[in-house]
Amino acid sequence: MNKQFYIEVLADLAAVIKTTKSKIYIFAGFTIDVWSNDILREHHDIDTICVDLKLHSDDIISFFESKDYKIIYVPNGDLKIKKNNFGISMTNCEIIENNANWTPYGVTGSIIFPSDWLVINPYKFNDFLLYTVDKKFEYCLKNNPSSFNPNWEPRDHSISLSYLRDSLIKENTAIDSFIHKMYLK
Repeated sequence: MNKQFYIEVLADLAAVIKTTKSKIYIFAGFTIDVWSNDILREHHDIDTICVDLKLHSDDIISFFESKDYKIIYVPNGDLKIKKNNFGISMTNCEIIENNANWTPYGVTGSIIFPSDWLVINPYKFNDFLLYTVDKKFEYCLKNNPSSFNPNWEPRDHSISLSYLRDSLIKENTAIDSFIHKMYLK
């Protein structure tokens, strides 16, 4: 595991957020790492949600190209940003009233969830700031990933699910109170 490389990529992600004023949120594998302010395991990519990606994509692309990343355009407008066989997946999301309309699978559907699950306050990671999704988002996604992505390859999420469940219980958040708020449209 190359922690220093991960930190450099995360620093570039933090810089693109600051430079372009885009709202980019980390979800999935790296989320717990960011919350812990440490790289906890090996990763193959960084999954992100960008609010109004289509509005910010030119600036985001210019930034990453200036840092020698390769840009792969996804037909639905999402971006795959690659460096040294490591990628950042950037998916689009639009905020409509109090809901986030996330389209990680393009024309096959949207995932709807409360917009406040995109955390407003950044987390300090090393010497920079990063944004993540809320624990409720992570719990819903990890609890039943195949319902959101039929091509999902099963992975062992027991550690992160246990972490999320325990953390939510410590915060007195009943899982029944939110599990239904993320759904496929």
